[in-house]
Amino acid sequence: MCVGFVGGRFSQNEHHVIPIHGLDNITDSMKRIVEAVTKFVQDSGLPAFDEATRCGVWKMLTVREFGADMMLILTVNPLENLEEEKKLKQGFCTR
Repeated sequence: MCVGFVGGRFSQNEHHVIPIHGLDNITDSMKRIVEAVTKFVQDSGLPAFDEATRCGVWKMLTVREFGADMMLILTVNPLENLEEEKKLKQGFCTR
């Protein structure tokens, strides 16, 4: 699973994720965040969201940086098991 930028032709339903490694416009702190989220997502064992089938969990990571401040928004498709979803949220927030 790759966490990065989405590219491609959305109108033709052709899109893919572009890794951020080696990009000069991404700060080292953002790269560390992406690495940590990638590990968290992989360790969860839950699948990425698939636009075509509308199934899966992990949809999008948004990272904003301003000076020493960081904002993370991890967008997910809701789980059917609310207790598992609660544990997932707690696990993410405690990292």
